[in-house]
Amino acid sequence: MPDHDGEWIFSLSSIGESVLLIDDELVVENTVWESGHSFFNLGSKERTAKKNGFVAGKAANFQVRSWAGSSQKSSGMGLCGGVRIGAAPIIDEEAEIVCAEELAARSDTVIVVVGLNEDFETEGHDRSFLGLPGRMDDLVCRILAVHPNAVIINQSGMPVEMPWVRSASTVVQVCSQMGAIC
Repeated sequence: MPDHDGEWIFSLSSIGESVLLIDDELVVENTVWESGHSFFNLGSKERTAKKNGFVAGKAANFQVRSWAGSSQKSSGMGLCGGVRIGAAPIIDEEAEIVCAEELAARSDTVIVVVGLNEDFETEGHDRSFLGLPGRMDDLVCRILAVHPNAVIINQSGMPVEMPWVRSASTVVQVCSQMGAIC
């Protein structure tokens, strides 16, 4: 059941072949298998697609189908299977950052939490960059411009670049791999 109206993006990767259907409509097809980073580099490349028309609170029939494919024969996984799916509403990133700036400008205390998740901190492949994903650096810089005393919390078990660190009065590093503050 979606919690946001409008357009969403869906992702799918698997060991073997797979498809994602929503209300009996094929949304993501993963039947032409290409090697990817999921499942410790034994899974497929992540496939994505967008679908519009969701209404918050209105249920949608969500189906994932997966089956053994030719990719599994050479993967070393035998007949094991696995599917990884994702869904997120499409947002206007600039509008959300402007909203955060406005909120920070009129707040007494501001805490900004940024960092990495299991999509970026995975055994089996190296990261191709040390920056924070998406527009997190832009968000932090713009919040610090309107509220210089904002507390910045970075949650990551791996090193990340922090081009804004000299502008921040307080940076807290949370080591997500250990679940403790470093």
